[in-house]
Amino acid sequence: MMALQILANRGIFLEENIMKESKIVGAAMRILWLAIFIVSLGTFTTVANAQDAEIKIGVLTALTGTLGHMGETDLIGMQIALDEINQGGGIQGKKIKLIVEDNEGNPAKAVTGATKLIQKDNVLAIIGCEVSFTTLAALQVTTEAKIVQFSQGATADLMTSGPGLNKYPYFFRMGLGDKYTTKKLIDYGRKHYSKSAVLSDSGPAGQSFKGALEKHFTAANLVPVFTETHTIGSPDKTPELLKIRATGADAIIIQAMPGDAISVLRGMNQIGYKAQILGHLGFGETGTLGAAKELSEGVITLVSHDLSKKSALGFVEKYKKRTGVTMEAWGRPMQGYDSVMILAEALRRAKLDKTKLKEAIESIKGYKPVSGTTKNVVNFGPKDHDGNQDEGPVLVKIVKGNWVTIE
Repeated sequence: MMALQILANRGIFLEENIMKESKIVGAAMRILWLAIFIVSLGTFTTVANAQDAEIKIGVLTALTGTLGHMGETDLIGMQIALDEINQGGGIQGKKIKLIVEDNEGNPAKAVTGATKLIQKDNVLAIIGCEVSFTTLAALQVTTEAKIVQFSQGATADLMTSGPGLNKYPYFFRMGLGDKYTTKKLIDYGRKHYSKSAVLSDSGPAGQSFKGALEKHFTAANLVPVFTETHTIGSPDKTPELLKIRATGADAIIIQAMPGDAISVLRGMNQIGYKAQILGHLGFGETGTLGAAKELSEGVITLVSHDLSKKSALGFVEKYKKRTGVTMEAWGRPMQGYDSVMILAEALRRAKLDKTKLKEAIESIKGYKPVSGTTKNVVNFGPKDHDGNQDEGPVLVKIVKGNWVTIE
């Protein structure tokens, strides 16, 4: 029960902070940004100084606090990439140095951290953040400064789709976007099940997930048999599950934070409901598997690593060699690794000129990442700032506590 409560609290923390996104990007956060970012941007150098022995890239991610487990694993992947690049001679004979700032999973800390990295450290670009609400906070700084920000983990589509692409022109990501993860779940569900229901949480993350699902359902001329919302942090999901069971749904597409995912699994077991769970990322978290291993058996969910891919297996060995443990966190270290590798290639093309870095990233085509399926290829462009797309999410089935790739 303690593990459940901790994970439930984590889910509440995430949702409560996501709820603050609109405020973060509003006047209060802009005032904080203006108060801190007072030095003229025109005083910054645009090309790495010829005297500098190292190329400085900022990393802005949570290393402590509730989200620390995410940032820590992301950073390990980044460091593996860093070692490979530097051991191979670096870029233009210079080694890369990662200057790391801990945002503590706090939007205000993301703002101050981004400001420090730009003003004091004069980094050429920033990798971060680990989730959408801290990423959005930092974007208020990086966008104003016209500094590339490359997120390893943010999933909200509002930063790379529609108006967001124009609002945040210097933002790129390897995070698994909602529009891609939801499509993966629907495509699989329509092939194998006749009646699918939808269950998402009551917060903005759940609404974003549901909105993306609705678009894909409409495009496929499909209608879910039932759509229900569950309350964030509520330990009892049986009322919602009983409503869904009454519709005869043989599959449920579910979005839930790790703590809520465990409550869903326990609720399904309690009422004896055997419908197939097609779960979003919360069901693939190691925390969910650790707290509800037996109940997770047979769940179909999403991760960002495919261990049938040679490069992914090679990365897992590198991770184990560096840390002494088998890679966890559903492939997030791979997303960190790919972020550094892509950024390094762009720096080569831009000849270390940060004013040309945006266009250099947009010119990258055909990059084969370690994250994603065997078919995954990254193709950026002026109107396409998503790295992992349709082949980024990997569909897996939970078998004896392990991820087994099924598609």
